[in-house]
Amino acid sequence: MTNTRRATTRKTNWVTIDLDRPSRLDIIRVWYNLRHAHPRILKGRISSSGEGVHIVAAMSSPIEEREVLDIRRALGDDPNRIIFDEQRPESKPSQILFDSKRGKHAGEWVYDLESLERKYRP
Repeated sequence: MTNTRRATTRKTNWVTIDLDRPSRLDIIRVWYNLRHAHPRILKGRISSSGEGVHIVAAMSSPIEEREVLDIRRALGDDPNRIIFDEQRPESKPSQILFDSKRGKHAGEWVYDLESLERKYRP
């Protein structure tokens, strides 16, 4: 099965967004767009570098990976993550968000936009 075909036939309940050095407006835009899809869970945290934001939406029903890729592109997810996920073999997980890098740890997950905004110090 080719990578393109894999992305159109597999389904997932998750949409993960990794924003690198986002403006506050970028964070608000992503949060409200994902919230508009009525996810079961919407949460965010500060990345391990302290300069980025991770936002995760657990959708109520599965959606095709191709649609997830389109959503991630539209919301400004890290383009390299999208390329890696398009090329990733079927046996590897996609939409990876690292809990730690270079000895630094990502922040705690919060479940409301106001808390996320308070924690983000660009």
